[in-house]
Amino acid sequence: MLDYSRYKLGKRPAKHKAKTLKLARYIIPGVLPKAPVARDWLSAVRTAWGMYDNDTMGDCVVAGVAHMIMWWSANQGNLIVPEPEEVIALYKKLSPNDDGLVILDFLDYWRKNPIAGQAIGAYAAVNYRDPVELTLAMDLFGGIASGVALPIAAQNQSVWTPTSGWDAAPGTWGGHFLPWGAYQPGLKTCITWGQEKEATDGWVSTYMDEAYALIAPWWLAGGKTPEGIDTDTLAKDLSLVTGPHAPAGNQPES
Repeated sequence: MLDYSRYKLGKRPAKHKAKTLKLARYIIPGVLPKAPVARDWLSAVRTAWGMYDNDTMGDCVVAGVAHMIMWWSANQGNLIVPEPEEVIALYKKLSPNDDGLVILDFLDYWRKNPIAGQAIGAYAAVNYRDPVELTLAMDLFGGIASGVALPIAAQNQSVWTPTSGWDAAPGTWGGHFLPWGAYQPGLKTCITWGQEKEATDGWVSTYMDEAYALIAPWWLAGGKTPEGIDTDTLAKDLSLVTGPHAPAGNQPES
């Protein structure tokens, strides 16, 4: 029987700031094509994902970002595996008392401080209640970063599916960071605790409480703007509320 109860969480309560940019603002109406029915960015990684000590400490936010770097770089043809020592040391620096991290605060940090040589240039909140926008963000930006309010019921499920009962209430277990890198009809796949984990669309809509499209210049092919997404305006707007952009990091070699 599955038992995830011994594993650690580590996402602090979602911070919904009025100044946080919204992805919908940068979607150009009538230009953006529909996302494909299925997308899998994760299969390019043909090595162990790594736990990054998320079984013993609440570093899920930093560990999840390390996993995103892995699948972004693998899809560019040059796998980058962040060193566990670097990931764990960063978490201890940002959360010396091991009390987790606020996702938005960490994204602001990541823009200015590359991890494994890679940084994001911008980010925007995704309407996680809109399945079309959520899928679109996963397709265009190589997945999404999200926070979820895990129920206790999730501790023993092979596929995360909403249930009923006292143990199904959002947040009864706690907050967790999940990076999502694949989807198909009815299911989405994230990486957590060093493994791929499937969840139904119903589970995602029930327990997700924040989601972000991350714009990594080295992920976008040749640094070009995806057709239908006004990333220039996005980057300019972000600089007004958080300061200058971080260095883009080293683009993986092809």
